Order: sequence, then structure tokens, then C-alpha cells
Amino acid sequence: MTTTSTRLSVTKTGRTVAQSVLHPRSAHELIEYAARRVDDLLFLTHDGATENVALFAFLHAAYSSCEYSRIHGNSRMLPYQLEDLVHNSLADQSECYLVEHPWRRNPVAANAAQVSLRWAEGQERRRLAHEFEVIGSGVLQNMFRDSVEILYAWSDCLVASTNSCLVDEDRPRALQDDVKALRPLRNLASVIRAQARRLIVGVPGEAAWIGNLCTPTTGRQMLSRRAILALVKRDLIEPVDLLRHDKYADVVDALRSVDTPNPDEMAKNFRHAVAQYRLGVRKNLWRAAVERAPAKLRALFEQMIDSRQTDFETRFEAILDEVGIAYTRLDDGRTAGAPDFLVGTRATTQLVVELKTSEAQNMVGLNGATDVVKGAAIVKMDQLPKVTLANPGFDPNVPWQARNVADLTLLEACQFVYGVTLLACGEVDKGAFLDWLTHPGMLAVSDLKGAATQSEI
Repeated sequence: MTTTSTRLSVTKTGRTVAQSVLHPRSAHELIEYAARRVDDLLFLTHDGATENVALFAFLHAAYSSCEYSRIHGNSRMLPYQLEDLVHNSLADQSECYLVEHPWRRNPVAANAAQVSLRWAEGQERRRLAHEFEVIGSGVLQNMFRDSVEILYAWSDCLVASTNSCLVDEDRPRALQDDVKALRPLRNLASVIRAQARRLIVGVPGEAAWIGNLCTPTTGRQMLSRRAILALVKRDLIEPVDLLRHDKYADVVDALRSVDTPNPDEMAKNFRHAVAQYRLGVRKNLWRAAVERAPAKLRALFEQMIDSRQTDFETRFEAILDEVGIAYTRLDDGRTAGAPDFLVGTRATTQLVVELKTSEAQNMVGLNGATDVVKGAAIVKMDQLPKVTLANPGFDPNVPWQARNVADLTLLEACQFVYGVTLLACGEVDKGAFLDWLTHPGMLAVSDLKGAATQSEI
């Protein structure tokens, strides 16, 4: 917050904190911790063997924050059963990365992190807190839900405070005078968000997307946690595998093993949902963008929906021309392997963009999604943010598979056109739009306009 003799104003970070679930002091502590340990935390997430150490550190920071401090009037509480000092090997292993150490000074935060990590790994519910007195299932679920809220809010605050359009004085003090730390912090925000999604369902990260599938009649999660874990046990995680005819019996067997009612019928419904869920979300976004867009853009959007390859690139150029965003064509045939476009003119908002399309019901896979990284290196622009724009979209597992690729944004065409609509309607400016495109990870219009955007779709 800043003041003058005549007015009171709020910084972008301050607004994000005010709109989040975080106490201002918690936000300050979490941002400061991220700024201090960003390199270490990103290093941990790049190795599957140490990724759980990073998640433990994230959870420990959340549970150690002022969100659980009665001194600051917060109402969140951790189960009293976790206050006992017990053996915690992961806390010992992670100690040098934790926000507070030695961890034994606050054992409840370390114990809560350990229990939450077990949940994220998919361990049986009865084994989550076996070292302690019995903790009610509802109490644990509330604890997990609180940690997810804190991690998401922490990620949002990091994104807001590293916005390339901010002047240094509007950033938190821990981020001032350190421009080189802004990009890694934005990557860390994406990693924190990806790990939070694991906690929502309580399954390994590569299977978390299955928890997004809902029954069309009730809107509830289609498969139980136990059913998803049964699929994981049989290595049925990839959409391609789940839809294979020769894997149908294995899907039924997985559902039957956890006493799913009518496993044959559920398997058919589930496989149909795998194929249709994301397709339905895309259709709704395309429809909303076309309905709201000005006339010229509406025509371009309608042409872009089914465009592929060079036709898709032509529509993309026409859309940028219409909204007045500068770009340079990089893939002009003179440099083999060059990415498609350089978008933006100012050094702080330039980004390398690669367009990818797929035919029929196929989706863009990991190789296509990450080609832009190699392309940017070929043209010596690997220091810039990189965007892969896919039509119709990405395979559901790609966001998790590419979670540790630095500076890589994954953007589906339906999300892009809706974002352009917001820009054309004056609801966001060009600076905010281009900054949105630099958010690493899977991009959504809710990140550009706020959660209220989704209610319009």
C-alpha cells in the first residue's frame, strides 16, 4: 500500500493478498521465504527423487505461517494430536530447506506436512497419521483443504509480485533490486500450483487430472480416490492407455477391485468422459469468446476453430494484427528448427511462441509442447519466456509432464481467444495480457481476469 497527501493506492501485490485467503503477514513471510530459497526449491523439483522434499517444504511453510497463529487472530487450527514430537525422517532430510529450523521447535507444522504428503502420495487413509492418536477423517480433510488454499494463494501472490509491468517500488521489499530472481520466482509459483493440485485429490501428480472428471448428472468427481489409485497401481494413467480397447478389461478390473458399483457401466462412462471432458470445456470457451468478441474478431475466431498448421498460423497473425500486438515471424525458412513467432516489442514483455495443432481427436503431446524450448535455443532466445499455443489442445497429462520445464507456458487456443476477447473489450490492457502469457505452466483465463471470468462461461 502506498500513500500521498491526497490519495491512498494499493499495489497489485497488495490487491492480490487482500483478495486471497492469506493474512497479510502470512503473505509477506511466504513471499520472503520463496525469494530466499527459490533456487534450492526449484532444484529439488527438477529431480523426481527429491520432488517430495520440495512439496514437504511447501507444506511446512504453509503450516508454519501466521494462518495458524492465534496471536494474529486467525481461526485455522491444526489437530492437537500432531503436537507430539515423533520421528520424522522427511523433516530431517528437508531441514536445511525449511522456512523454520530446527523443525523440532514447531513439530506440529512438520507433522502436518508429513501427513499431508502421505495423502498426496496416495497412501491409505488409515496409515496417514498412524504414529498419533486417532484423528477424524473430517479433521484431516479440512487440514488438507486449508493447505491447498494457502498454496494457491501463495502462488497467486508470487505471480502478482513478479509482474513484469510493475516498478520496483511496487514489489514486496524482498523482491526489490533483484530482477534476476523474478523469472525463477514465477516458475516456482507454477510448481507450487501443480503440487497443490495433487493435494486436492490425494493421488500422485501424474494421475491428478483424472480427479477433474465429473459425472454429467451430478457434477461430482467421477472416480473415488481409491479407484484412481487402483488405476495407478495398474499403470493406467495416460489417456491413450485408458482408451485402448485392449485395456478396457483392466479398467473394469481396477474399478471392481475397490468395490465400485456397476464397474462395467462405470468403465464405459469413465472412458467416455476421458474423451469428452476437455473437448466440452473447449467448446464452451470458444462459444463464449465468439459471442462476446467484436465483429471482426468474431469472424477470425470462427475461422480459427477448425484451422490447422499454416492456416492456424495465418489466423493467429490476423488476430494479433486486429488487437494491435506487435510480432515478428521467426520461422521464415532461413533457420531450421526456428520457432514460429516473437511476440511483443519491449524486452520485458517479449516471448517466443510456437503453434502446434493436431488432427481429429488427437491432442498435442509432450514432444510437441516442448519443441519451443529447442527452437528458442536455436535462435538464441532461450532467455525469453516460451509459449506453446495448441489447437485444439494438449493431452491431459502434458501439464504435469512439463511442470519442471522453466519459462514454458502451455496455452490452448480456446483460452487464447477468450483472453483476446477480454483485451478487445477493454477489460484488460496489453501489458496485463502479455504478462499473462508469461505465466509458466498451463494457462487459464481465470488467471488473467480472476475466478469471476469462469462464471461467464
